[in-house]
Amino acid sequence: MMIPVVCATLNSLFEGNQVILNIYAESTKPQKFFQTTAIAVISLSVGIVATVGYMGYIAFGNSVKSVIIYNFPNEDPLAITVKLCYLLTISGSYVLLVQPVFHIVESCLCYKNGGCCCCSRPIEEEPAESDEEEKPWTCLQYFKFLLVRFLIVATILFLSILVPNVNIMLIISGSVCGTIVNFWIPVLFYNRAYNGS
Repeated sequence: MMIPVVCATLNSLFEGNQVILNIYAESTKPQKFFQTTAIAVISLSVGIVATVGYMGYIAFGNSVKSVIIYNFPNEDPLAITVKLCYLLTISGSYVLLVQPVFHIVESCLCYKNGGCCCCSRPIEEEPAESDEEEKPWTCLQYFKFLLVRFLIVATILFLSILVPNVNIMLIISGSVCGTIVNFWIPVLFYNRAYNGS
């Protein structure tokens, strides 16, 4: 179980990899870019990350629980207020984080055509944008909209109940998604952008 933990921690150190192509494209001396970047990353990693990590371990050791709010006392009114604010923040951020999932599902052909992806119904072309107002939804369209969104939220709820320890889920998903976003995608984009040079 330690390998995903290490991967998740390492991925948080490489979150800036996605902007390397933008910085490389804007640099005045691209031939020295990777040398300068390597020196800066190693210096910052040793200087900041290692120092903060070691000092934190020296100060607290293994006595700190994995989720920071678990360390707060349960009887203190200020700690209870912090926990409630944390709960409100997580609940509010969920509404924002689930929007791309809704958008992807509602953009797929299955949703638009009302059948499976491999059905032989012709694809309805999107009308050209105009100043005309959109047609009001029918009762069936509104029901489908609510049902699909409810099923997405219910599926996420089922998965969260299936894996009750949120740390395991965060570690595994963070390791997998972080590796893809921080390492694979920047390399693929770099190879696509600078293949001929």
